[in-house]
Amino acid sequence: MSRPPPHPSVLKRIRRGARTHGVGPSEPKRPPPPGALVPVKAQVPPLPPSPRPAPTNGRSDPYRNRIEQLHRHLTTQPDDTNALYELARVYLEYEHFEQAAPLFAKLLAEPERVDLDPAALAAVYSQAARASASAGDHDAAHHYRRQAHDLSPDDDQLLMELAESAFKLAAWDEAHRHYAILAARFEPRGDPRLEHVQRRVADIKRRQSGPTTAATANDSLHTALRVHTDNEHWPGVVRTLATLTEHEQDPATRSQYHRNAALVYRDKLRDPARALAEFEQALDDDPTHLESFEAIDQMLTEARQWSGLERSYRRMIARLQGRGMAQVELVLWRNLAEIYRTRLRNFDAATRAYEIVLARDADDHDARVQLVELYQRLLDQSFDRYAKSAVREHHALWQRQPNDTGSLHSLYRVYRRLGATDKSYCLAAALSLLHRATAEQADMYRRYRRPALVEAQGRVSEEFLDELVLHPDLDRKLTAVFAALAPAAMAVLAGRSDPATLDSVRTLDVQRDGSPLAETLRYISRTTGLALPQTLLRADIAHDLEIKLTRRDSQPQLSLAINTRTFRARPRIDMAFALARELFTLYPPFRVYELCDYDAQRLGDLLLAGLKLGGSRLERLPLRVHWLSRRLATHLDRPARRNLAALAQSFVDSHATADMRRWVRAVEASALRFGLVLCGDVGTAASVLAHERPRSPERKDKTWLVRELLSFSVSESFFVARERLGTRCLTPQPVTRLPAHPPRATGAASIATQRPSAPQRPAPQTNQINARLPTGLAERMKRRAARLLAERHGGPGNCTPQMAATIDAIVQEIDSWLGENNTPSNGRQQLGPRP
Repeated sequence: MSRPPPHPSVLKRIRRGARTHGVGPSEPKRPPPPGALVPVKAQVPPLPPSPRPAPTNGRSDPYRNRIEQLHRHLTTQPDDTNALYELARVYLEYEHFEQAAPLFAKLLAEPERVDLDPAALAAVYSQAARASASAGDHDAAHHYRRQAHDLSPDDDQLLMELAESAFKLAAWDEAHRHYAILAARFEPRGDPRLEHVQRRVADIKRRQSGPTTAATANDSLHTALRVHTDNEHWPGVVRTLATLTEHEQDPATRSQYHRNAALVYRDKLRDPARALAEFEQALDDDPTHLESFEAIDQMLTEARQWSGLERSYRRMIARLQGRGMAQVELVLWRNLAEIYRTRLRNFDAATRAYEIVLARDADDHDARVQLVELYQRLLDQSFDRYAKSAVREHHALWQRQPNDTGSLHSLYRVYRRLGATDKSYCLAAALSLLHRATAEQADMYRRYRRPALVEAQGRVSEEFLDELVLHPDLDRKLTAVFAALAPAAMAVLAGRSDPATLDSVRTLDVQRDGSPLAETLRYISRTTGLALPQTLLRADIAHDLEIKLTRRDSQPQLSLAINTRTFRARPRIDMAFALARELFTLYPPFRVYELCDYDAQRLGDLLLAGLKLGGSRLERLPLRVHWLSRRLATHLDRPARRNLAALAQSFVDSHATADMRRWVRAVEASALRFGLVLCGDVGTAASVLAHERPRSPERKDKTWLVRELLSFSVSESFFVARERLGTRCLTPQPVTRLPAHPPRATGAASIATQRPSAPQRPAPQTNQINARLPTGLAERMKRRAARLLAERHGGPGNCTPQMAATIDAIVQEIDSWLGENNTPSNGRQQLGPRP
């Protein structure tokens, strides 16, 4: 049975009542004032019964309607701080303190999210204090009142509430301090609250001047703490711990109190905000107790509060500075870098953190890889800002991981984008030698490479050597000792070498001879300032080049022996690398390496003898060292011995032991760099290394030599050296192409198709010359041209079908120029797969 519709007057009264109680349509609300919390719809706890609902006369309760609206809003937008505050305020207004307190705690866990001016935020803290105190959590209420007072220190009401809270918690010192401030404010203006304040101050003095001593009070507090713990009265536990903390003077003990309070807040009272605050205070008192920081890390990670976690790491790093915990700091920096990279996505801050990690631990490969990847991302955002840093880190990664060419490809792209043609060419050359070049890089290497020697225009001075050529592992102080010993060592060790019969050996006059060998030697001497030794042309030596120590007229003399059977037929660019590498040992600091026959043990004996001559106290020296020291002493005058003594003392003060093998390898690497700088082409240098017969143990390791060579060829030092010497490749080499020549028609068809007015083009002179060539010689010329073209494209094994087709077309073009048939000869060598 249906009910009759209500009378219109009844509907009118219902609508009027609904508007009166906040239900149904209402007038549009005015916008809130700036800085005020906007009441927005909201989330969370179950609806409690209304404690004092207004009479509704059958209408819906506006209190419950408002809470339901906020619940629905916060279900969809749980991070809306305005709605969260509105819900907490509604609960507080209707005296549901147990529901209001956790909402205020959640809202104020990160106060920076609440965008309010200090006075308004202080009012929010005051409301949170009222809710917590009414819910029974007086410690939280006191904490909130402190925060409110810090934000609004001139508010007498806030200061009065803070003083009363401290008085109730028996924090007598704090309460007395606050009451004294209030008394000073109230007395001049005759505030009626002054009497209450004075009574409180007198009460505090009476309590503080009681017969109990500090030890007795401390014992009573520990007794109270034990009773509260046994009864599981956790609010009493944290209040007692707070009182113990205020009276404790020892930082370690105070830190332990804070840690215990933090554990109670975290595990018993379920108050993560207060727990985090207590853990932070524990670390402020004792930063070495890392368990507190691990708890902070775990809590913030589980809550996914990445900004708070980043701030905690920063504070922890600042606490540990100067405490001798370098390894812990390094771990903190690594974790902070990961937070920036993966959580906050702040790549710029992550790069700075990783750079600090690598400054403290250069062997951290994972950190270097991550740093390189970060710079690759940042290059897309700001290329000019991060290009230099990206280049530096790519070079460092390639030095430590030479088998991975990814950094070389990245460097090539950066240099191409910067317009650095010569640097891009050097990268393309290294990748081509490693067989990892792309088509673009291989083409650039082929077009820009100069097959002939490009002589340097600048000079290689000692400063140039020290800055750009010498290997970083070369011990400078050890090198200085060997430089001081070189003249005496040359005089002593000259008798150990086999003297050459100079009258029966041909001598090269370097200054007058016009051969490519003499020209190359003059170029090296002119560029480096080295005085060339006597050059001997011999066919009886085992290697291409040898430096001989001979005696003539009882004087030691160095000579350069050159194998005439294998060396003189080489191109000048090959000679430049091999000769410069060998003549590098003519510099006095490295001459002893040649004098000791490339033997690390003999070098060690020479060093010990020099240190003994310099006045260093060395025990248990072998007899051969004593003998060598006496021989060296006869060839050192007094100024030389004083200089040697100063260098030896400096070396002994800075070294526990001398790594002779490392010094020898550094000399070999420096000689490679010296040769590459003067020759200018890494492909030529690698070819010479691959075909040489090694004389020293270090030169037998061809893999290490090539790696050192390639590493230097893509370094900033090599780029600067090429720029100073004027050997950079800035323009591609011209490519000589054969002119297109149509095949000539023969017979009647040729005569019939010719136009009478067409000018007769004279036959090229090449055809007239080659017409007289024998057929076999013409075939050999074609095969030679095809083979050279294939080698220029990377060798017959790397010849692609497209390259093979191009070579076939060029050979056919050569056929036409030779006046032969266009069909390739059957005897021609197949250079690669056909398409």
